Amino acid sequence: MESIKLRQKHTAAVVPLAVMMMVTLALQAFGATNIATFRWFEYVPATARGVAKSNVCMVDSFASAEIGPQWTHINDPEPENYVITPDGLTLTPTYVNLTSLRYSPTAVFLDSIAQPFLAATSLRYTPVTEHDFAGMALYTDAADTIIFGKTIVNGHPAVVVRRRANGRTETAFQPLQQFEWGRPVWLRVKAYSDEVSFFYSTNNGSTWTPVANNIPLPPDTILGLYTTTNTR
Repeated sequence: MESIKLRQKHTAAVVPLAVMMMVTLALQAFGATNIATFRWFEYVPATARGVAKSNVCMVDSFASAEIGPQWTHINDPEPENYVITPDGLTLTPTYVNLTSLRYSPTAVFLDSIAQPFLAATSLRYTPVTEHDFAGMALYTDAADTIIFGKTIVNGHPAVVVRRRANGRTETAFQPLQQFEWGRPVWLRVKAYSDEVSFFYSTNNGSTWTPVANNIPLPPDTILGLYTTTNTR
């Protein structure tokens, strides 16, 4: 798996790696973390009107023995957190999140994206606490991120969009119905020019529910798949 060190624009508090590892191992020992499984991922550059350019579509069904060369990481990854199984790409969450300047969160990013674009993935994941998360991520730098996926809100599973920028955090979410809790969640991102919108489906894409629309998107943002036990 290729690794790059992305340019950071802001500073953040650095938590010792030993502390992060102890927290993660303790949570895993008590069954308080779950791996995230991504069955497939699709990325399609689009026209200005949002029409997909199907001739340049990138689909990864995670059928190879290793993660493909189109994926990269923030900082130096922990290989044991990335495994391809017959069910897809499994990511094991750790305490490291996207705000870290020194350590590598459990995440894979496309090495380049062009705007506008459409992207989607299928996620199977069971969060345990409100700090657990798995889904998609849009990363500009450690202080400017958007995460979109499954977590716990008000004690129940929900699909959330959370943007951190300029020292502020903004959150939108849609609670999942009880019959949806155990289903795979399909996530869809639509980016046009300098804005992005988010949708999810629990019926294999038959219908889509909006979570957040027209969120500002910086031009040098990258897109990927991400999980953590620390959304603080």
